[in-house]
Amino acid sequence: MLYLAPGQEIISPEQFRASTPETVARGAGTQLAKISPSMLVKYGTNESLMEATNMLYVAEKTSIPVPTLFAAYAYGPLDRDIYESGNVYDTYISKEFI
Repeated sequence: MLYLAPGQEIISPEQFRASTPETVARGAGTQLAKISPSMLVKYGTNESLMEATNMLYVAEKTSIPVPTLFAAYAYGPLDRDIYESGNVYDTYISKEFI
């Protein structure tokens, strides 16, 4: 788990799939899916938690508008580099859909 916004709950990969998300885009090991009118999940094997880290930094240190980050985590073994992309485990970034 890299980040969980106050008041948010983790949506497990199983819960995510069961919610029948609406795929918005896909390609190169990453997919974008809406799970509600205001929430988008970016996920896949080529997704990196560095994007979530960058979103938090920009939101905190600048006045540049960025989507609200709800949660960011990697689903896989604990002994891997969570910032590595292109691996066999999925990364999930839940954020505001704008």
